[in-house]
Amino acid sequence: MNEVPVAFAEAHKHGWVVARGRSGARFLLSVEPGWIFFHIEGEPTSEHLFSIFDAATKAGVLHGAFSMLIDMTTFTGAMNWSAVAEMRDGIDWDKISKLNVAYVVRDMEFALLVKIAGVIFPKANNRTFLDREEALDWLRAQAA
Repeated sequence: MNEVPVAFAEAHKHGWVVARGRSGARFLLSVEPGWIFFHIEGEPTSEHLFSIFDAATKAGVLHGAFSMLIDMTTFTGAMNWSAVAEMRDGIDWDKISKLNVAYVVRDMEFALLVKIAGVIFPKANNRTFLDREEALDWLRAQAA
């Protein structure tokens, strides 16, 4: 439970890394200077969503301008929008000056989720991608 996979830990060894959930149903988060990497695996619970962002808030790592990559390619669950909105309300948005968010999805049917996320997170600049490298390129361009 709450174990960070070796590959994620290695890829983000310079970040503040945390996991919530178990293999096949977890959230992985890495906060690095100017970057947030958020991976959703399987169907983690809403409690894990609250817990992971609560941990980041308590650690004081959510401040400044960020490029955020949300990897939903292995997400298989239903989106709990009230939980997402509640999580949003628990973040001190005055500490985040700019947020560009790239969602990497399996197929474009997930594009509707990003439109809904844009309503819930109006301060974020959101875009959907099928390819991780294209998403990273877009985020780098937005940060420049």
